[in-house]
Amino acid sequence: MLLLENGRNADLTHWLAALPEPMIEQRPWLLYFRCMTQRFTRVKENLKCLPDVMAAFKEQNNIKGQLHSLSAMLEAVITSGLAWDILENNLNQAEKLLDSVAVDIYPYEKAVLLSQYGHGHTVRGNLQTGVSALQEAFLLSMNCNSHVLQVMISCHMVVNLTMQNKFSRAHTYVEILDKRVEGSAMPELQIVNQITRSFMASFRGEALSARQFLDSAQKHVNDNGLIYYLPVVLMYRVLYCAVCNRHSEVAEVGNRLVNLADSMGNPAMVALTTFFLGLSAYRSHQFQQAGQIMDLADRRCSPRETNTQMQYYAGKVVTCLIAFNHGKIRCQANGLHEALEYFKKEDCVCLVAETHMAISLIEERQKRYDRAKKNLFQGFEISLQAEQRHFLILNRSDMIAVCLSALILPSRKIQQHASSFLCLEVLDRVVF
Repeated sequence: MLLLENGRNADLTHWLAALPEPMIEQRPWLLYFRCMTQRFTRVKENLKCLPDVMAAFKEQNNIKGQLHSLSAMLEAVITSGLAWDILENNLNQAEKLLDSVAVDIYPYEKAVLLSQYGHGHTVRGNLQTGVSALQEAFLLSMNCNSHVLQVMISCHMVVNLTMQNKFSRAHTYVEILDKRVEGSAMPELQIVNQITRSFMASFRGEALSARQFLDSAQKHVNDNGLIYYLPVVLMYRVLYCAVCNRHSEVAEVGNRLVNLADSMGNPAMVALTTFFLGLSAYRSHQFQQAGQIMDLADRRCSPRETNTQMQYYAGKVVTCLIAFNHGKIRCQANGLHEALEYFKKEDCVCLVAETHMAISLIEERQKRYDRAKKNLFQGFEISLQAEQRHFLILNRSDMIAVCLSALILPSRKIQQHASSFLCLEVLDRVVF
């Protein structure tokens, strides 16, 4: 176990290779260790093997083994991007197992499972459930003296909090990441740190920093032959290209990733990549292409088929904005209100703000001016309180439209906030 906890997979692999195969097959711990040495390289094999390992530990009433093997199973399901019902089943098993374990035993093992449980809910889009579990996992990990575990939990926390646009809280875990990763001999930790930092920088609109983090992660992948991290790095690069307006790059990277994810049998990655391709097309004002891609993304992003809700509801906002930019007088706004309720529930404050702004555009076009003004005010009030500095969904023309409208709202602070967006984002494009 120490070899595993310290990231010495190569030593563990060599030790297992020296053992007779019948011995490994008869001992659930040895099967578990082998699954962990191939957790990224033979995920499909692990998905077949780990249920048997879990059943063997359960039959032995081995709580420690159950915690470890179910954590590994959750990681494999998340990595494979399997359908929501499969992820949900394993998350429910984890919740029941965690509830059944006494408070004062197996803190390390519980932290490991809580980390994957919280990450699984984050991936699904249940951000509040996810962050609660990750906070508990982090507190347990602080007493376990495992830097590797603390790094992984911190990465999951940064992703979750970034999706909620809670950057100051996320920065606390970024500082922990940097301290734990500094001087580490494990290139894997360098990679997960860099891609996590790129994710946060992309959401903040810090394009240069996001690209530098991604380039650094790619270099670690290439220099160390860690090819199994390539799809993850590409996924974060597609997100960066879409939300930081690097649209000339997104098609090449995105299409490469769709083909790669298809060959891997990862439907969630295919769905998410397709969404970012559609978002990029909308943000680069290619509305016909954007509509076609978002139709495809909508079919791939069904909340019952894939394990993520965030892009499903964001997709509803983008689809409505595409219709708006196509000049449709009456847009179907039901999707916007569904998205708004989801973003509110999960406390994604900046996306709540942008959705209110999108609704204001639709209401304005339909000449419901009071509703338009109300949503515009709500959107900018939330944006101001959240200290938002970057739009994740609205393209430049729609952003200019809502900002210009906000300049006449009865609030000096909101007027100044809208002016700051115009100055920072599009000053060089505005023709006076």
